[in-house]
Amino acid sequence: MIALGRALEWMESTGIAAIGAWEGQLLDHATQAVGNIDGLRILGTAPNKAAVLSFIVEGAHSQDIGLLIDQLGVAIRTGHHCAQPLLHHFGVDATCRASLRRIIPSKKWIAL
Repeated sequence: MIALGRALEWMESTGIAAIGAWEGQLLDHATQAVGNIDGLRILGTAPNKAAVLSFIVEGAHSQDIGLLIDQLGVAIRTGHHCAQPLLHHFGVDATCRASLRRIIPSKKWIAL
């Protein structure tokens, strides 16, 4: 409960709008950074979406991509994320997903 209280205090002092704006900037930066990678396809590009970057790499399984990225020290989620009907709509079985968040109290931002 102490951690939840501290998190809520931080959110109140920072402001939801400021957090949302910064996460939007993170998402824009990440989207541009991976946008030129051959074979990488981003899924979900709605305006004002959460700072989550879902993607696939043509010819590679999402778990293999996750393992490779893990070796670089970055943790992402892979799989169907309990969203099989949506993935079926996109014609894929699994995706890679990076959630962009701030590390508290550091000023550094990373993909979790």
